[in-house]
Amino acid sequence: MGSALVRMYVVVANADGDDWTTVGEIFQSPLGYQPRGTLGTKWDGRLANGTLVGPGRYKIMTWPRRWPLA
Repeated sequence: MGSALVRMYVVVANADGDDWTTVGEIFQSPLGYQPRGTLGTKWDGRLANGTLVGPGRYKIMTWPRRWPLA
């Protein structure tokens, strides 16, 4: 089956590994946007709704437990 594809709210870091922030802070709507990708890899910038934002800029790290998984 390979690596699982995750679809969730995430906490991300930029490609340099600093500038930690949440997707909600980046896109101002944590309930409206959900990125897709594999945990621990560079995020391709594509949101679950199909919008492409900043490919390669952020890395998927984890997700806040207080936010629901999609």
